[in-house]
Amino acid sequence: MKSILGHIARWVQLLVAAVFIFSSLTKVVDPVGTQIKIGEYLSAFGMDFLSGAAVVMAFALIFTEFLLGVLLLFRVAEKITSKAVVVLVLLFTILTLVIALTNPVSDCGCFGDVVKMSNNQTFVKNVILLLFALIVWLANRRNENKTQVKSAAAVVLFSSLVGWAMVFSYRNLPLIETTPFRAGVNIPEAMAVPEDAEPDRYTTELYYRDKATGKVHVFSEQDTAWWDDSKWEFVETKTILVQKGFRPAIENFKLFGVAGDLTDSLLNKKNLFILIVQEPDAINDEVLRKSRAARDFAAENGLTCLLLTSHPEVESLNPAEVEVIRADATMLKTLLRSKAGAVLLDEGTIVAKWSINNLPDFSTFKGDFRVKADTYSAQREVFPYILITLFVVSIIVSYLYLRR
Repeated sequence: MKSILGHIARWVQLLVAAVFIFSSLTKVVDPVGTQIKIGEYLSAFGMDFLSGAAVVMAFALIFTEFLLGVLLLFRVAEKITSKAVVVLVLLFTILTLVIALTNPVSDCGCFGDVVKMSNNQTFVKNVILLLFALIVWLANRRNENKTQVKSAAAVVLFSSLVGWAMVFSYRNLPLIETTPFRAGVNIPEAMAVPEDAEPDRYTTELYYRDKATGKVHVFSEQDTAWWDDSKWEFVETKTILVQKGFRPAIENFKLFGVAGDLTDSLLNKKNLFILIVQEPDAINDEVLRKSRAARDFAAENGLTCLLLTSHPEVESLNPAEVEVIRADATMLKTLLRSKAGAVLLDEGTIVAKWSINNLPDFSTFKGDFRVKADTYSAQREVFPYILITLFVVSIIVSYLYLRR
């Protein structure tokens, strides 16, 4: 019997390890997305004063999830690791309970932008995960197994690679683009709503106070009892979303200039090179040099070059010294996971995106820019998936080798 329970506990431990590793990898490819989500949490709970530390929190969360996952997988320090997993999952469960009750954010971001879950689904998932974590802890609470040197080395190796991948994604662009603004996407098509699209469904609740008892009652619009003005006093009306209708992949994409809404006209332009600077602190010598070189290159090669921002100070500084257009800050963070960079559009289709760190130096650029942009995007579509696949396969092979 003990042997059977031990095997069950071991499989449960593998499942918990897999969940932690998968959760961390969905964030490793886009740490800025996790930073943004943590910022949303801090804002929702009135803790904006900690927003400057959101990036540190994001890195710590991602790395901790992965570390605990591989520690469980390779059975390194199981006793203390299982305790840490229970504590972390318990904190997540409490947090997601509060979120499910108050609904301050629409999505927890537990699996980045790879897997979207409602707040209620997230809470249920964490309750189940907590039960599994408790099973793992109970199975390891008296475990005095000595850690194998090879297993510890595997943990160090894979954790180091994840740390490097996080830094790389943060300094450049996400290893894997999980936002709707991927290269190859036509923005107008992604914003289109079919004529037969299912609309949102709402219900209206009417709140009336009983004049005799003072109690507030809820009525639907079909009820007639509240018509009696001598008995009921109106309090308020609430419109509640019952079921979400069709949502296009891209919503609220708007570009504004001096002449007003320029969205349609700009999305019809060919070879539109948009420099993006999201915050004033992103403006440094490299941004100034590269943006002005890009401006000159665009003028010489028939590209329209604009500066896109959501910040008034950036607009006034205008590091590229070109026409400035504006957009919503949230949309910009989704469009480009970098404080500064560029997007090349061709009749509304995203040809390529760059962070400022991998934007070509146009002062020395040679060759056909459009060809190189297409090649760059094609490489970004293939190579990261190959790297992630090799990384996961390496973990599995290492586990099988060490457990033989």
